[in-house]
Amino acid sequence: MGESYQGVPRKEIPWFPNVDLEKCARCGSCAEECPNNVYDFDEAPIVARPYNCAVGCSSCAKGCPSEAIPFPTLKELQTVLNDLRVKYGKKGQDRNDRKIPAAKQERR
Repeated sequence: MGESYQGVPRKEIPWFPNVDLEKCARCGSCAEECPNNVYDFDEAPIVARPYNCAVGCSSCAKGCPSEAIPFPTLKELQTVLNDLRVKYGKKGQDRNDRKIPAAKQERR
C-alpha cells in the first residue's frame, strides 16, 4: 500500500478496522473478505497491518455477520481528509496529487 493518500501520510489517516472482540464470532470472514492483507487470524482476527487498509474500504465490515467491525462514516472520513489536506498544504489537489485548475475548484 502507498505511504501517502492524496498527499497525506497514510499513517495520519484513521481508517482501518478495529474488531470488537465481544461481538466477534471468530469466523474469519473479515480476513477472507479483506483484499489488502490487513488481518492475521489466530483464534480471533488480529489487525496486523492496519495501514494496508485502503482508505474508504470496508469490505471486511460488510462481510462480518456479527457487525463487529465499525468504521467511521464516509462523511467523517471526508472531514478528516479535508483537515489533513489543509495541514499538509494539499488543498486543491485530486486523489492523484495533481493540481486541480482554479475554475474546477470553485465549482466544487
